[in-house]
Order: sequence, then structure tokens, then C-alpha cells
Amino acid sequence: MPLQQIVGAYLEIIEEGKVKTSTKIKEAFSQFFPWEYYQYTQRDVDKSITTFTRLLDAIECRIPFQSAKIDIQYPQSVLDEAFTPKKSFVRSFLSALPRRQVYFRYIAPGLRLQSVDEFKSQPFAAHSAISQNDSDDEGEEIPFLLFRADGSNLSPWGQPFNNVDTPAGLYTEDIDKGRAQDFGNMCRLLFPFGIGSKGYARDITGRQIGFYGSPITPIDHPQELYQVCDSNGSWRLMVFDSIRCY
Repeated sequence: MPLQQIVGAYLEIIEEGKVKTSTKIKEAFSQFFPWEYYQYTQRDVDKSITTFTRLLDAIECRIPFQSAKIDIQYPQSVLDEAFTPKKSFVRSFLSALPRRQVYFRYIAPGLRLQSVDEFKSQPFAAHSAISQNDSDDEGEEIPFLLFRADGSNLSPWGQPFNNVDTPAGLYTEDIDKGRAQDFGNMCRLLFPFGIGSKGYARDITGRQIGFYGSPITPIDHPQELYQVCDSNGSWRLMVFDSIRCY
């Protein structure tokens, strides 16, 4: 990765208030004293809401009017029933979304808004319930399905969630609140297909996706990491470039 990208990432962390000086030692990040680290800030929430709203605006003005309406609203009772992690980015983001009705389901190719029943039927709900009731696991955030994709996911999530049936879609990552490198708005996009085995796919940095092992052999890799506002921003640009969402 180019040096300017690394330095730029550090600068962004400071500008967004994720690192501040403190006179008190925070046990989880005591090794960073006097710096106090925040895995997400209100600015992250605001940026994601703004970008998501602009994405909905961009789609809405490009599709024909339809009679069926979808109400985008996540009251606390629904968030509780879905075991949305307390004091988390995903709960702050969903709680702060302005109430809105839209006439479409898909916000990106193959990726759609969930129905209320789907939203409440979170794949990791059982783990979330245990985590919220177990004081020993206070520092862990369980993955949360934000937007659902059509088709089945091709790979398990990994330990300790191997046996969870995970539909394809955009999830917030499982986060250890005692681990400084975990961003609160970090996401994983699980595809219903693999990417990388042909040797052509690259990420935004130019790195080839799916190149692993020794000797290096391209294999399908059905997941990558994102941050919510970055994902929404990329989809919005695709809409502006006239890529259609059905």
C-alpha cells in the first residue's frame, strides 16, 4: 500500500475524532495512553446517513413511480427484537435514519432492503442474545445483517460462527471493543458467487483478489471488507453513472 494512503488513513482517524488525548487510562487501550481510541464517532454515523440518503435520492429519481411503498423506519422495539448491539455503530445508524417511504427494494445490484420480518430474523440472533446476557462478552459485537442479497452465500463466516446459516448480503463485522484496529462501521459483503479465480478482479487499491497460497494460485473469494459510508458512496456513484438497479 502506498505511503500516502497509510498516512492519509491516520490523518482521517485524527480528523474524525477517533483518537483523542486523555488524562485517564482506559483499560481496554492502556497501551496507547495518553491516546484514547474510539472505534466509531458521531461523524461516522452522520456521514453514513448522508450518503445513504443521497443513494436513495439518486435511485428514486431514476425509476418509475410504483404503488407499493416500503417504510424505512427502525423503532427501538424492532431494533431490540433484532438483537441490535447496544452502543454500536449499527444501532446509532439505524436509529438516526429519518423516516422515509420508498417505491423500490434494491439499493445496489442484487442487494435490497429487508422486510421487517427479515430484519428481525437476524442470522446471528442466538449469538447476540448470549452476548448481551453474558457479562464476560461485553466487549464483543456480533455480526449484523444490514442489507440482504439474493442467492445463497458460498462460504461460512468463520470461528466461532461456522455453523450459522448466513444469507448473502452486507453485514457489520464482529467487533472486539478491546481491539483498537476494529472500526465500529466495518462491514463484510458476502456475495452469492465467488470472485478471483479468473485472476482479473482487483480491489480499489489495485490488489488482486483471491491470490493466496504458495505457489500463488487464484481462487474464488466471496467476501471483502468495507465501511458503510464507503459502500453507499460507491453504489451512489454507480447510479449516477446510469447503472440500473432492478
